[in-house]
Amino acid sequence: MANYFDQLVDEIREAAKRKPEGDQHIPDALVPNEWREQYPHADYMISRPLSKWFGLSKEMFPPADYWNAEQLEFMVQILTQLYWHFNFEPMLFHDYSSNPLPHEMAYEVLVKGLDVAETFYEDHSQPIYFCQNDLETCPFGEDYCHCHNDH
Repeated sequence: MANYFDQLVDEIREAAKRKPEGDQHIPDALVPNEWREQYPHADYMISRPLSKWFGLSKEMFPPADYWNAEQLEFMVQILTQLYWHFNFEPMLFHDYSSNPLPHEMAYEVLVKGLDVAETFYEDHSQPIYFCQNDLETCPFGEDYCHCHNDH
């Protein structure tokens, strides 16, 4: 288990080296003419899942119960840092929360977020929302959903 942990940490560190520079625009030659005609002043940005920006897939990450408590906490920290390194702010905790998200839940949400979030890469911080203000589909559940809780 420790060997795979070390390999995965190395993969995450390598992913950090793939950070693009500046906003990522679609080259003008690839912007369809009908887009240019319909939206002449639009800023066409490349959109892709976070897994493509990072060069990591969620299949690389085992379930949270695979890791011991120390490894799990570290995985949450390093994945959160990777999101931030790429200027993506993972919205995991409410700023005023007295009920912090368990590491197991944070890990699962960060890993699932690799393929769920389609986003643009910009040279400034942008939030990544995992909850869509719908308690029934919220990955945090009723106890930790900051959209519906005042914890």
